[in-house]
Amino acid sequence: MAPPRTLLVALALLALALLAPAGASAAQKSLRGSSHAGGKVVYKLYVAKSQIAGATLKGRSRSARLSVKTVRRGVKGSRVTLRLSRKLRRRVGRRPLLVLRLRRVAASLSPRPAAAPAPVRSPLVVSPPQGTSPGKTAASSMFDLIAPEADPVSSRCTRYASPDGSNSATGSRTSPFKTAQRLADSLRTGDVGCLRAGVYDQAILALRHGGTAANRTVLRSAPGERALVKGQIWVADGANFVTVAHLDHDATSRAEVAKPSPVVNGDDSLFYDLDVSAANTVCFYIGDREWGVADRTVLRRNRIHNCGQPGSNKRHGIYLAQSRDTVIEQNWIYDNPDRGIQFYPNSVGTVVRGNVIDGNGEGIIFSGDYGFASAGNVVKGNLITNSRLRHDVESWYPDGNPIGTRNVVRDNCIGGGAFGGVESPQRGFQAQANVLGDPGYAGRGAGDYRVGRGSACAAVLTRAR
Repeated sequence: MAPPRTLLVALALLALALLAPAGASAAQKSLRGSSHAGGKVVYKLYVAKSQIAGATLKGRSRSARLSVKTVRRGVKGSRVTLRLSRKLRRRVGRRPLLVLRLRRVAASLSPRPAAAPAPVRSPLVVSPPQGTSPGKTAASSMFDLIAPEADPVSSRCTRYASPDGSNSATGSRTSPFKTAQRLADSLRTGDVGCLRAGVYDQAILALRHGGTAANRTVLRSAPGERALVKGQIWVADGANFVTVAHLDHDATSRAEVAKPSPVVNGDDSLFYDLDVSAANTVCFYIGDREWGVADRTVLRRNRIHNCGQPGSNKRHGIYLAQSRDTVIEQNWIYDNPDRGIQFYPNSVGTVVRGNVIDGNGEGIIFSGDYGFASAGNVVKGNLITNSRLRHDVESWYPDGNPIGTRNVVRDNCIGGGAFGGVESPQRGFQAQANVLGDPGYAGRGAGDYRVGRGSACAAVLTRAR
């Protein structure tokens, strides 16, 4: 369908704005980009506070933010062609030819359509594990049998909070803050904020201050103790090199429309040894078109389970929405009503290895929408088992949308799904050299996912190192 006349006029006005003198609101213009299917990069021009075809063209997508003055511009036909300078090409590391197409402007000016959900074909009854909780006692030794490791998170506490503290205190061990938010607000590069045992209850715990690769900013329980954080945890865009570790998290949302948690919009975040569950919402939500694409997030040795109630088709353990180069390794992801891990709509370059993904509605789904398709993701050396609604591994793409490429599922132990292990035909992913069968967990009903050194599935985990 041809673009409407008003949109063509809007594009012409936009081109004139680009070619205007640098002093004409140049500070309000920026070029921002986001990953697209197959590694291609689509860039859009966002003009702050300007009316485009009767609507404000707005949004955010973290990758490159470049002054329009540094871009060579050209207009041809129904598209605007933007060429980066050599210096900026080196900085961005992407193709020099960047195109703003009319259909992408149109998509920005209208509400995004709701995703057509995959059908729910059978009821799901969630039975939380009784007795032992994975990672806390018996099952914690499963990965240690294969890949023991020292705790990578600093225990050198520089500031403290305690439920018995005061927000007017100094934040020392003997004079702790009271709330987790007050502690988080006090942290700067290299600080380790420690929560004494107890409950920290707030609607949103916002982590806005990051660190560096050599000096991360850390929020954790005090060594030898275990804190419980209730409410949403949010790592804000720009809060890079943040670590959240060694605590329990009740992500149950109090918002009228349930919000996921933790939400990650910063880069290089590490989540280590958390126990995360929620009564009514998605748990981990990685990246967002509006709030910030998340690069290089690491989820390691966490328990992610019972995230929401069945029936919505939207209650997942890990939701990779707009992410790049995520690593998900050695986690227990179990008893989530819908997907254990969902790649939707634009997860690129994820590595999922060495996890137990058991008893979810579906284990893993590759997907896409709105012109995006998750691509270049590798799932290897996992136990993906006992999915209660459909397949252990599957995909879904709406009609007319690009199909994912270079998604590989290899060397996993897969079996027990309600509709079988791996969906056939394989659409948007390739399954290779997987072991199909029952891993023979030591005590799945009690949350004991050990498989023993002699099991073929244990060998799968060993190869995932």
